Amino acid sequence: MNFRKFLFMCFFLCSGSIFAQKAPTQYTLKIEIETPEGWQFHTQQIFSDPKLDIDSKPLSAQTSPKKYQAIRCDGPWGAIKYTVSLSSGPGVKILHREDTIIIKVIEYSVDSKDQVIETMSIQCIDTEPTQIMNSVEDVKFTIDKEITEQVELSNGYVLKYHFKPG
Repeated sequence: MNFRKFLFMCFFLCSGSIFAQKAPTQYTLKIEIETPEGWQFHTQQIFSDPKLDIDSKPLSAQTSPKKYQAIRCDGPWGAIKYTVSLSSGPGVKILHREDTIIIKVIEYSVDSKDQVIETMSIQCIDTEPTQIMNSVEDVKFTIDKEITEQVELSNGYVLKYHFKPG
């Protein structure tokens, strides 16, 4: 009988320590960017392990891409005009290092060649628009506590972010 109690007590204590282990903590980062024109961009990232080094892919605003002209001169019948869809506006890249998160605010723009292509009549030069990605500002903070901030950036964007550990 004492042996049963002893066995039950061991099982109870061991199972308690197994169930007491924490599940991986999740960290949530919500970002909102507002442009001077009134466009808003929202995103949310969830991190499950704060000790990993992670570079996110750049996240861009979900505005509809604009079409730009391009021309290729070596087509079967000479010059071929076509269009390229590129977006412009705000974006972010999130860098996650040890106990720090860096939000890189990015601005996408396009160097259009539409006017150059329109003026080509005799001579053809392969020409297409160029996507430009400028880093506007970096916001850095540690992941030890909940934080909510609003930052006005140099290009007129307003960045609002909320970080919540656990």
